[in-house]
Amino acid sequence: MKIYHVDPQSGEYLGESDARESPIEPGIYLVPEFATQRPPPTPGNNQVAALVEGEWQLVEDYRGRAIFYTSNGAYVGKVSGIGPLPPGTTLLPRPSVDHEFNGTAWRVSAALRVARLNEAVNRERMRRIAQGTSITTSTGKTVPVDTRDLTDLVNINGRVQRAQLIPADQTVIFRGSDDIERTITSAEMIEIGLKVADFIEMHYRISWAIKRRLKEQPALDFTRDDVWVLPA
Repeated sequence: MKIYHVDPQSGEYLGESDARESPIEPGIYLVPEFATQRPPPTPGNNQVAALVEGEWQLVEDYRGRAIFYTSNGAYVGKVSGIGPLPPGTTLLPRPSVDHEFNGTAWRVSAALRVARLNEAVNRERMRRIAQGTSITTSTGKTVPVDTRDLTDLVNINGRVQRAQLIPADQTVIFRGSDDIERTITSAEMIEIGLKVADFIEMHYRISWAIKRRLKEQPALDFTRDDVWVLPA
């Protein structure tokens, strides 16, 4: 008589053997623990037969295969046991950051694509602002100005506020991004501050226009200089 052995913990079918006849009761065959006389069903692809609460079942089997989080596509690891995949995971790798999981497959999400592109435009805008600018005053003086970060902008704003408190023709010292100190009037300092503000505002306006264009032209290369042309 054939008997069918299963794993003590998972119930997975392990193989068959011939049952031994009882030495005490001839004609009676011994069925050890974690075995059954009933043959297992034939599993299909990605299945394994398992004895669950005394009944054979076809259980999912993805052992050795990689799984990914459905929330963000991050790699989880490889499946080590039989049974359904852990909640919130899939066997399907995420094709791109523009894809979201709809319960059965990854699909391109317009919202994710727009968010990614908008964030990329923001980074490009800040990169360009951080390069600084060269301001030419109405009196013909050209001053290179740092706009690398908030500290630079706060410094310029502070210089403008102080310049507003003194006569327009009173001179002040301003160090440009070339590390050269220049003597300028308070009126010129105010003009520099206003033009720096215009420089930054214009980059924001262009970035907003680029974002609108990307809705119709997602392949637009917004890193090109001609896309960020500022009026003279």
